[in-house]
Amino acid sequence: MQHSPSSLMRFFVSPYEAWMYKYLREVDPDAAQEDPEDPFMQVASKKGDVHEENLYNDLKNEVDTSVVIVNSDPENMVAATKKAMKDGIDLIYQGALQDETFFGRADFLFKVKGHSKFGNYCYEIWDAKLANKSKPQYLLQLCCYSELLSSFQENLTPSCVLVYGNSERERFNIGEYFIFYKAIKELYLNFHESFITDEQPNPENYTDWGRFTNHAKGILKERDHLLQIAGIRQSQVLKLNSVGITTMHQLAETDLIESSKIEEKSFNRLKSQAKMQIKSEETGRVSYGV
Repeated sequence: MQHSPSSLMRFFVSPYEAWMYKYLREVDPDAAQEDPEDPFMQVASKKGDVHEENLYNDLKNEVDTSVVIVNSDPENMVAATKKAMKDGIDLIYQGALQDETFFGRADFLFKVKGHSKFGNYCYEIWDAKLANKSKPQYLLQLCCYSELLSSFQENLTPSCVLVYGNSERERFNIGEYFIFYKAIKELYLNFHESFITDEQPNPENYTDWGRFTNHAKGILKERDHLLQIAGIRQSQVLKLNSVGITTMHQLAETDLIESSKIEEKSFNRLKSQAKMQIKSEETGRVSYGV
């Protein structure tokens, strides 16, 4: 199985989603339904594409030579990328990178001074993100691309660059994040190699369910779980459990007016929220507190 830097990034953000995707693909495609496409995310994706294209046009003006790796089969794209690197092209857009385990297409390979199998130059990864600041998953993805790139040029370049939606550029030292990357990569590969089909992850244990949020919420509803309560934190769930409150109905119906485990104002807010949500479910109308 060929993996991608993007799938590694998604695994880091939502192991729950990764498990569901793998189960549906390899075991039972009808076991759950993926959430419908989010209109906001569709718009964001289109804006991201525009940002990437605009950045390519800007970067072209900063260099003498550039090339776009045209979408085709992986073997041809990899060959075209290697040729562009050997020819010393200054800017390679959508370069295809591959090793024995991973395949991915980097936004940009930018030629810089250094040493590689090609001569007195090497390439570093530049990536376009619509966000205006870095996130751990972005750096994870960049490290993966950089490692793939190193297998082509026989040199791990020391840095990579993120270009944000506001056009700000930020350079990162790969060495500062590489141990973190290798640890997550090992977890990711172990997950795929030792996948246990009858051990579906418990949605209670995750904060991000990815494209299976509706499926996870359905499970929590069946359990009348406290995590259904809007605004509740996992730490608050554990504190409520410690005083014998394990379901949303128990919290709504409790005679307790406070809990020594939770600050009084927060406890009463959660209790009121639980009551409102239960009332809304029973009446079919949104209930509001005063």
